[in-house]
Amino acid sequence: MSPSTRLLGFLCGLIGLGCVGCQKQPERSSAAAAQVHAAASASKDAAASDRPSQPVPPEPAPAREPFVDPLGAATLELSGAVVFPPGAPPPGRVFVLVSPGDCLDAATTPLRRMPATEDGAFILHALATPGSELTVCAFVQAGSSDVSPALFYGQSATRIRVEKTDDLVLRDLQVPLRAGPPRRFAAAPKSSKR
Repeated sequence: MSPSTRLLGFLCGLIGLGCVGCQKQPERSSAAAAQVHAAASASKDAAASDRPSQPVPPEPAPAREPFVDPLGAATLELSGAVVFPPGAPPPGRVFVLVSPGDCLDAATTPLRRMPATEDGAFILHALATPGSELTVCAFVQAGSSDVSPALFYGQSATRIRVEKTDDLVLRDLQVPLRAGPPRRFAAAPKSSKR
């Protein structure tokens, strides 16, 4: 037998062995694929049994804080006093807030909310958009949570109209407190809490 015939036979043998290996490989792949498929089915069944029978309602979107462009905003400085009703002051911490629109509306997010002193004095700084109308409120927060209802609250009679981007200083604002039905006040944006 010539060397070239021997070489040709050897190569054909190698090719034949390679084909036998190719045939065995898919069998192993098929078995592995079956195991993966079985595991995925079991996982889906387990996940389906963990699901509640009723759909879960989506969580409400967080309240958006009013956007005030600092480059086109007016700087406010408001100071004054919270006027307590006659008798002993109501227990709790007193807060003053300034809001666009009606500050007594729980849906209105304040521009700024600050605690007043024990005797009711306050000074508050905020940025406001020109053209906006602002109101100032005060309330006594009896609970420790930001959303605890207030039983004593009030609004200043002074409405603040922001005309230009100039600084606006208002002093001697009076915010009288009165007892009323429970009312909630929106929390201030995180960046302005102190």
